[in-house]
Amino acid sequence: MKKILILVDKIGPKKELFAELIAQRLVGKGIRIVLARFSDLYFEIEPGRITVEIEDIPIRDFDLVYFRRAGDKFSGVAATLACYLRERRIKYIDTSWSEIGPLGSKFTSLLKLAMAGLPVFPTIYVWQTNIEKYQGKIIKKLGF
Repeated sequence: MKKILILVDKIGPKKELFAELIAQRLVGKGIRIVLARFSDLYFEIEPGRITVEIEDIPIRDFDLVYFRRAGDKFSGVAATLACYLRERRIKYIDTSWSEIGPLGSKFTSLLKLAMAGLPVFPTIYVWQTNIEKYQGKIIKKLGF
């Protein structure tokens, strides 16, 4: 079964309806639609390994990622994710996000260094409102 991830700034009735309409059009084609928020992304960088997940599902499990309304608030996260997706050859819609040049965040730069094979410190990045949600994972990985 193929999976499509639709990433949005916030989930509301219109975006739920949008995802539902897409799912209805794809009934019987073996495609699953997942609607999630940019703020639910989890990035983990270790020497030689980069992990990106959404709600504990690895991003690499998706066949297509659709950026739907990142807005100003999540533009940095969207750009960082796009760089990762491009490097891993995971298809995504709105490839302009990966063409940010030097405009990304410090985390975007760190991710690019790690993808280039340079040594970086073990790092976990989650949206500020989800620190408590991922605290167990953060403690386990970073040893605090």
